[in-house]
Amino acid sequence: MESEFEFTLNGRTHHASRERVIEALRDVDPEPSTRHMVTVEGGTYPVVQAFAETFGLDRRRFTTPKARSIFSRLGFEVTSGHKMEPRPRPAPPRKLPRPIFHASKLPQDLVQEVIELPPIILNWSYFWDWDEIANGTDDDEDIDLPPSEPGVYRVIGGREVETLCIGRAANLRQRICSALIAGKAPHTAGCKIRENEDLSTVRIAWAVTNRPAAAEEELHRRHVERNGHWPKYTQRT
Repeated sequence: MESEFEFTLNGRTHHASRERVIEALRDVDPEPSTRHMVTVEGGTYPVVQAFAETFGLDRRRFTTPKARSIFSRLGFEVTSGHKMEPRPRPAPPRKLPRPIFHASKLPQDLVQEVIELPPIILNWSYFWDWDEIANGTDDDEDIDLPPSEPGVYRVIGGREVETLCIGRAANLRQRICSALIAGKAPHTAGCKIRENEDLSTVRIAWAVTNRPAAAEEELHRRHVERNGHWPKYTQRT
């Protein structure tokens, strides 16, 4: 198959290319079928019609074998021996314009929308030692274990008593007792604290809130603003 070439017909040189054939037949309806048909971009045309339209030739000035030869060299499917039902090229899919929204045409509440959120009040627990929580039970009157409610928690420790982690939880008891301290569930900061810190210096406090994600984000922001860096084992909200 050749994508383009030149040929001589009746003393004149013609440039043949697939693109030229496709473009020439773009808006042409096929005539009634003959024994010799060519398929172009899904449409079927009599070879003589397609050749005359493509090169602007009088149909009496060329032969069917010559036209078949040119189309075959260009890689188009040429059939013969029986009449085919003529088939026009499928119309290309119509491109719909992308919608353009103008602020003046939008409802006013979608142009400017102010959301006022109620304040989040965090009533922090006492800072309990890591080991006290790890060894505590529901029957232990000397310690209040984290409640099974959503909230946020803060872990401090080390020689300089720095903030090691600030996190959120859908269930504070599970997150702190099972994941952070016991390692029974994934907890990146908990794993690093258990590996790198003197747990005798680590303490934990928590606060219940039904908006733990928003509270965690604000606590992180305040910590970075105040200290210039994230908590030691927290890198993102």
